[in-house]
Amino acid sequence: MDARTNAVSEARWGAPVEYTFSCANPQRWIDRLREMKQLRSDAQLCRVLQVPPPMISKIRTGRINVSAGLMIRIHEVYNLPISDLRRMMSEH
Repeated sequence: MDARTNAVSEARWGAPVEYTFSCANPQRWIDRLREMKQLRSDAQLCRVLQVPPPMISKIRTGRINVSAGLMIRIHEVYNLPISDLRRMMSEH
């Protein structure tokens, strides 16, 4: 597929969709993730998940939602089903 064909398909179908998950209480959700791995700080959580610290900070303050990529990363690191993670996110 050359660049021109790719541009036509993007124009026809639009930009790719980024799936995100909103959290009812992001502070509590992040705290629970930290507790599960016995981590003392958000910085340690970032290192375990291999994500930049501003990402966890923005999720904690509600400025961004949890991306599908991060959700998969948490699933891999914590060995939890996505359904359990989503249930945790919906708890107040």
